[in-house]
Amino acid sequence: MIEKPNIFWILVDSVRIYHTTDDERGRLSVMDKFAEDAVDFRTAITSAPSTIMSVSAMMTGRPASYQSRDYQSFLYDESNIKSLPLILRENGYETSSIIFFPEGRLGFKNIFQDTCDELWGNVL
Repeated sequence: MIEKPNIFWILVDSVRIYHTTDDERGRLSVMDKFAEDAVDFRTAITSAPSTIMSVSAMMTGRPASYQSRDYQSFLYDESNIKSLPLILRENGYETSSIIFFPEGRLGFKNIFQDTCDELWGNVL
């Protein structure tokens, strides 16, 4: 039997691909260390100007405009669009996520299985 590889997909909002001291959004040194043994997407382009819409596009393979016209009307419908976490679960993977911003937890609740409360209690 072939063992399934572990998959860690780390999304960090508003962090640049380069190191800078101009503001707090410079690339984190831990990212360089992790990238030594990981795939590091440095040429990714966002599909929308909001976290909810761009992450939903990444997780579904569908342009953000297919899922919403704006941030407030975003609604992921699992019956119409399969997400990467859902596909992984259907193929025997255990998925978890930790989402620290309230809007993200609401918007992504049907895409990810948020385990933030389970791991640390209600941190929001």
